[in-house]
Amino acid sequence: MVDIVGLNQYGRTLTVAAQMAVEPPYNIPSSMEGSVRIIPNGFNFYEDHQAIISPIESRKNFPVAIDREDRKRQIIEDHFHVDFFLMLQRAERQMTATEVIEKMGEKAAVLGAMIGRFISEAMDPMIDLAFAYELRAGRAPMPPDVLVDFMIERGQEPVNIDYMGPLAQAQKRLFRSQGILRSLEIAGPLMEAHPELGDMINWDALIVDLMEQNGMPQRLINPAEIVEAIREQRQQQMEQQAKVEQGAVAASSIKDLATADRQAEGAISDALSRVISQGGTA
Repeated sequence: MVDIVGLNQYGRTLTVAAQMAVEPPYNIPSSMEGSVRIIPNGFNFYEDHQAIISPIESRKNFPVAIDREDRKRQIIEDHFHVDFFLMLQRAERQMTATEVIEKMGEKAAVLGAMIGRFISEAMDPMIDLAFAYELRAGRAPMPPDVLVDFMIERGQEPVNIDYMGPLAQAQKRLFRSQGILRSLEIAGPLMEAHPELGDMINWDALIVDLMEQNGMPQRLINPAEIVEAIREQRQQQMEQQAKVEQGAVAASSIKDLATADRQAEGAISDALSRVISQGGTA
């Protein structure tokens, strides 16, 4: 706050200095009182050549004040970690995705301790108190039954508050999401050599966790019951398709057998005909 107030004071001082430079005060002879025209293309008539209207020079140095203002602004931006949010915009060159992840991870690690303390010591108590006051006053709606049952199952364990601000979302992506993605990247070659290792991962929970950490609205994620129904329907369609394919294969096999039988019968008839024509016995 001290730096912000100081920067505001610098801005006020520079504004006054700019006005003084453009519209300075003037020394005007008393004999010309009431007849001075300090405007563009203004005419001031006088008889005494010594009675000259002159501006008061204040000898201001703008670069020094501007430099101090820039330094104050940089201190404020560093305090609020503006570079963390404007990293891509302020990058001197185009960075690769890996570089961006590494840089943001480094800054998130630096901010982690401060953000964790701010949430645990400031935000969580304020939200808990506000909710308790509103609930006691009757202005907050009662929680749904499913939440009440969930709280009964958890016992005295508190409900975690999910913060949706950009900094909280960035922390989730850089710590939790990147940990999952890095683990999958490392485990990928191992699962290619030993596919059975993939059975150790709960893929449904993994994809839901990744979507929630990256801000996917809950209403866009299908519940487990709907997912199970979709999978059962897909399995039935696959089984039906397999039966159709098996029927087609069986029909083709029967046709081939019938054709082979007819060809065998024709061959036997031809042989009998040749024996009879030659006067032999079959």
